[in-house]
Amino acid sequence: MRLAGPAQRRQQPGTSPDQAVASRPAPGRESTRPGAGRHLRRRLEIALFVSPALLLYLVFVLLPIVLAAYYSVFHWNGLDPLNDFVGLDNYRRAFGDEAFRKAITHNGILVVLSLVIQGPRRSAWRCCSTGACAGGRGCGR
Repeated sequence: MRLAGPAQRRQQPGTSPDQAVASRPAPGRESTRPGAGRHLRRRLEIALFVSPALLLYLVFVLLPIVLAAYYSVFHWNGLDPLNDFVGLDNYRRAFGDEAFRKAITHNGILVVLSLVIQGPRRSAWRCCSTGACAGGRGCGR
């Protein structure tokens, strides 16, 4: 049983929590606990397994988003150097365009309809396939 406190304490068999003794490493040894380096090794293994996925996410998702935001404040044709800073004028022109506003409206309608139609269908399918409704019986059983 581990006790919270300023030092790590270990309760000896046959003692009460008040009589717990602080565990101290033996002279010349870092730790007397078996597997003390296990936590460090586990963290290192996790880092080694997760780092390739994080690197790919950074390179192929986050970096393009940041670069697109950076490029959007310039008047740029995609080939010449970035030297014509226009700030938020590109956004002002885009939201001032009637075709762009219609496209945004249509996309919003598609998102709302997708949620309204697919949500109940998914719930009904899950209910029928798992037997969670109708008193534990699935649909058609």
